[in-house]
Amino acid sequence: MMVALDRLLDQCGETVRRTDVCLRRWLRSRFPDRPYKAPFELVAKPSSEKVYRKELKRFICFWLRLSRLLPTTMRAITGRGLNRHQFRALRELWVDGVWQSEEPADMDRTDNQD
Repeated sequence: MMVALDRLLDQCGETVRRTDVCLRRWLRSRFPDRPYKAPFELVAKPSSEKVYRKELKRFICFWLRLSRLLPTTMRAITGRGLNRHQFRALRELWVDGVWQSEEPADMDRTDNQD
């Protein structure tokens, strides 16, 4: 699962790098009628990227684990349940075939040991 998330994040990073500056200014803007003065950028430090990736992976794994619990157990743990849309999205993520794909042969296995 972590390898698939790394591939997803790598692809997202490549998309940002290839996206025109004008569009990235709109992506960074808080206002619907005007772009921000500076474009959206990826974090500069590799150590920062590693921290963000690790937190996102923890977040996704946490919600996938919760979604596999009985609704009463989840409510007891979190104090609330999932609405239908949230449950459906997590279920679709859980059954997605991307998790079954194999790790690329050239992938350094020690790099993902968080």
